[in-house]
Amino acid sequence: MDGWTGRVLLDGATNPQGVETVAPQILLHARGSERSGPPVLLFASMEDKDVRGMLAPLPSHWPLVLTQTGAPRAASPTSLHTQLASSRRGPCLIAEDTPSALRRAAGLAAAGGLIVVFGSLRLVGESRAALGLQPA
Repeated sequence: MDGWTGRVLLDGATNPQGVETVAPQILLHARGSERSGPPVLLFASMEDKDVRGMLAPLPSHWPLVLTQTGAPRAASPTSLHTQLASSRRGPCLIAEDTPSALRRAAGLAAAGGLIVVFGSLRLVGESRAALGLQPA
């Protein structure tokens, strides 16, 4: 992520109920980074998920980067964009894979900002690998 200095929050929420449950903690972490701009959401999901419902608990003005994991039933970023772009007030961008999505998110996040990775456990795992983090 080429010198970007910020924080990445990896979350395993994979359905609307999960995101609703963790949203207060995400918002709490976001408060610490608001001075450096809004957090950037990095999102991927499976084809059969309620993606609008998953994003509903989080502010629509936060930038959103959509990507696709290597999972067999992963939704394409183009399909996600078609479903979500009209409900977003902030930028809604596409990246072809997890490493490029992380780079794109870092480009949107200010220095010291926050990237929130969620929607797919596979995305969390791919992000950990791309960031060089050890398995949890």
